[in-house]
Amino acid sequence: MFLAIATNAQEEPEQERKLNDEIGLDMTYFIIQFTQDATPGVDLDPYYLTYRHLFRKVNLRAGIGVLYKDSQEDISSFNPYPQHTTSTTFDVRVGAEQAMVLTRRWSCFYGVDLLFGMDNNFRDNIHQFGEFHYYGQETNTTTAGGAAVLGIRFNINKRISLLTEASWRYTIGEEAKRTFYEPISEGVPYLEDDTFVTQVQQVAFSPPLSIRVTVSL
Repeated sequence: MFLAIATNAQEEPEQERKLNDEIGLDMTYFIIQFTQDATPGVDLDPYYLTYRHLFRKVNLRAGIGVLYKDSQEDISSFNPYPQHTTSTTFDVRVGAEQAMVLTRRWSCFYGVDLLFGMDNNFRDNIHQFGEFHYYGQETNTTTAGGAAVLGIRFNINKRISLLTEASWRYTIGEEAKRTFYEPISEGVPYLEDDTFVTQVQQVAFSPPLSIRVTVSL
């Protein structure tokens, strides 16, 4: 009898242990990349990897997304140099949400996020400028803001679930666009870069199209 009590006492904490941490992976973007050449004309969730810490009433949430593209193409028979294009984006969010249980498998959640993002686009050898230069452009954008979110979750089992969410966000930031000139041959005079800095703001709505797989730890 004492042996049975001791065995149950050792198993009880493991059975009652709550799964307070959750990792999520957005599968939508990866599916799109393998099914079509261009992304759709909607604003998808840029946070490919997410994390949640679950409390009794309010959950802390975070997300991060990094995307890098690099390509080259011949744009003209008169230009012996291929056009080189690179694009890098970085997005991060931190926020809080509250969940509401609907049924045994379905629940919804709502909350707010703080947002920060950086974007860099670079293109060279766009086309000939005058008689002695090819020109290129580089754009750097930094934004910050906030968002309201509303989502729904389907629990496959105790550890694995699927969820999607909609968000309405407002961001402000700064965009710096630099135009630079590359000499066609040696001895060509140097031209200084042209740089323009503008203030940007955006109000955007992301529909609930992203499908995220989450695993509780």
